[in-house]
Amino acid sequence: MASIKPKRRKDGTEVWEVRWYPHPGSNQKSKSFYDPDDAEEFVRELRRAHSKGEPAPEPHRRRRAVTLGDWYLEHRERARWEQNTQKNYRSVFRAHVAHPSYGIADEPLPTLSDERIARFRDDMDSAGVPANAQSKTLTLVSSLLSAAAERRSHTGVRQNPMLRGGVKKPRAKRVRPVLVFAPVAFEAVRFELLHAPGRGERERARDALWQSCTSLAGLRPEEAWALQPDFFRERTIAVVQAVAHGEVKRTKEDEWHYPPLHPVLREELDAYLERWPVEFGQLIFDDPALPGKPIADHNWRNWRKRVWRGARDRALAHVPARERAKLLAARPYDLGRHSYASLRLRAGMSNNLAGLVAELGHTTISQLSATYAHEIAEYRGAEPVDWVAEVRSARARLARRTLRSAA
Repeated sequence: MASIKPKRRKDGTEVWEVRWYPHPGSNQKSKSFYDPDDAEEFVRELRRAHSKGEPAPEPHRRRRAVTLGDWYLEHRERARWEQNTQKNYRSVFRAHVAHPSYGIADEPLPTLSDERIARFRDDMDSAGVPANAQSKTLTLVSSLLSAAAERRSHTGVRQNPMLRGGVKKPRAKRVRPVLVFAPVAFEAVRFELLHAPGRGERERARDALWQSCTSLAGLRPEEAWALQPDFFRERTIAVVQAVAHGEVKRTKEDEWHYPPLHPVLREELDAYLERWPVEFGQLIFDDPALPGKPIADHNWRNWRKRVWRGARDRALAHVPARERAKLLAARPYDLGRHSYASLRLRAGMSNNLAGLVAELGHTTISQLSATYAHEIAEYRGAEPVDWVAEVRSARARLARRTLRSAA
C-alpha cells in the first residue's frame, strides 16, 4: 500500500521517497522527505487511514530539518572540546561554515552529501582560503556530522557522508618552519637561566631544570609544567598529563608516552630535589604566584617574555655568529622539543622512526615525518653521534667560561 525507498538526487542529496496509492485504481503518488523518521511517520499515517477505510492523508509540512548551524550551536554545549579547540572551531565556523556566499551553515543536515561537502571544499579553495583553514573547517564539519549520526532520530543523519564518500581534506602545510639547534645553543639558554640577574637561587635552578626537561626529554612546554617527582622512573619519564589554562589536563594527543631519562637530566633533577624537595604528587614547576597550583596562562606568558626571552638573548654571546639570527627567532618549542627530536635523529633514530614516535608522543609516523622531514633526510644513513657527550661538553665549556670571567 505504501513503501519507502532511499534515493539520491542528481545534486547528491539523499532523500527518502514514499510512494502510495490514494485509493484502488488511482495513480501512484510520491513524496520525498529529508528525514527518514518523517517518512516513516507518514507511512504509518497512510496505513492507519487505510485500516480505518478513511481517505489517504495528504503529506503535510513536517518539522523544520535541523541545519548544520543549528546543530553546531546545540552540539557545542555538550561536546567535550578543549578550550583551545572551542576557540579554533568558533573561528572557522564563523569565517567559513557560516560564510554568506559559500557557507553551508543554513543547509539541512540530511542534505549534506559527500558531493555537497566536496563542492563546499572547492568553493573555499576558489575563494582563496588557505589549505590550513580548509583542513580545520572540514575537520569541524566531519566532527559535527559524526555526532549528528549518533542522534539520527533528531538530526536525520544516518552516517557521516565524509567518511562514506571519502572527502579529502587539503593537506595542511606548516606555517612556520621547524628550527633546531645543537646542544651549544639550548645549553647556553639554560646557562643564562641558571645565572639570570634579579632572581633567587631556587628560581634560577628551577628555570634551568625546566629548560633541560624540554631539550633533553623532548617534552612539550605544557607537559613540562605538569611534571611531578613520581613521574621520573629509573630510565624513563612518564608523561601522562599537561597544564593548559591553569589546569592539569590530558596530554595533547591524549596518549601517554615514556621518553628516556638521560643521565644528564637525572643528575640535574636529583641535585634540585635534594636541595629543594617536592612532595609526592605535587608539581615540580608550579605557578610562581600561586605555589602548589598549575601555572596560569598569563604567568606562563609573563615568564616566557621576561625571563626566558632574556636568557635567550643573552645566550647569543655563547653561540657561533652564523647561529645568532636563528636563535633570536627561537621559541621554547624550538630550543626544546624540536631540538631534542633532531638530536635523537642524529643519534641513530632516523632508522627507527616508530621508536621516536613513541618517545615524542606522536600518533603516527606520518605526523613525525611531516614535521621533521628535513631532519630525517639529513641524518638517514649518517654515522650516529653521542649527543649526551655533546651536552656534557657544552656544559663544561660554559662552566669554564664562567670561571675565567670570575678570575
